[in-house]
Amino acid sequence: MGTSFVAYIDEAGDDGFTAYSSEWFVLSAVVTEKATDANDVKVIDVVRRKLSKPAKKPLHFRKLKHHQKVPYIAELAAADVAAVSVLIHKASLSQPEKFNKEHRLYHYAVRLLLERVSWLCRDFKHSTGDGSVQVVFSNRGGMSYDAISDYLENLLTSAKLTVGGEPLYDVRIAPGIIDPSKVSTYSHGKRMGLQLADAVASGIYNALETRYEFTEDRYARMLKPIVYCHNGKYLGYGLKFFPDISKMFDSDARLKWVKEEYSK
Repeated sequence: MGTSFVAYIDEAGDDGFTAYSSEWFVLSAVVTEKATDANDVKVIDVVRRKLSKPAKKPLHFRKLKHHQKVPYIAELAAADVAAVSVLIHKASLSQPEKFNKEHRLYHYAVRLLLERVSWLCRDFKHSTGDGSVQVVFSNRGGMSYDAISDYLENLLTSAKLTVGGEPLYDVRIAPGIIDPSKVSTYSHGKRMGLQLADAVASGIYNALETRYEFTEDRYARMLKPIVYCHNGKYLGYGLKFFPDISKMFDSDARLKWVKEEYSK
C-alpha cells in the first residue's frame, strides 16, 4: 500500500550561532492526506488570484507585504491541512556548543518535528494507504538529505533498543509512520505544499523574531485552526518550544500570543 499522508517541511530563521544569526529558528510541517493532497495544496492558486500574482509563480511569504500576508494566512487557516512547528530559542539553549556543528541543530529540529508529525498521522483517520507519511523537504543549499534519511534510520533503530524492557533512548516517533526511504526534496516551484509550509514557518517566526524593535503575532494567531491539537493541547504538539521556555510566556511580551491563544 502507498502512503496516507504528505508532510511538507520548510523553515524560517537560521540554525547558526554567529553574531549575524537569528535569535529564533522555526521548522514547520504542513500535513495533508495523500488522497486529497493535489486539491488541498491548490489553496496557493486561490491566494495567487486574490493577490493578483502570476499563475504558477512560487509565493514567498517574506517577500509579500503585510496587507498581502493577511489574506494568504486567512486562506491557509481555512484549508483542509494540519500544521506542526518546532520553535527553537537559541539563546536559551543550556549547551549551545552541542549544536554548533554544521546542521546539528537542524537535524535535532527535524527529529522533534517528525515525532509530532508521526503523532498527528497516528491520531487522524485516513481514507487510503498504510498510515505512513511521505516527507517532502524544501531544498536547502548545502544540506545532505541522504544524511537526514540516515539520521532518521538511526533514530528508528535506536527506538527499538530496550534495557530490562524499557526503551534505551527517548525517541518518540510513532511506529510505522516515518519511513526514511520516503524522504524527498524539492524546490517551492515543484511542490506547492512547500509554499504552505513556508507561510506557516514564516508566519510564526514573525511572532518571535524582533524586526525594527517589533514583532507581528497576527499570523500566528490566525493559524490556530490548522495547528495540531491533541486532547485540547497545542503546546508540545502543534507548537513545540525547545528548550522549555514556558517561564518566559509571562515575562516576554513577544510571547503573549502563546499564552492567549495556545495555552488555554
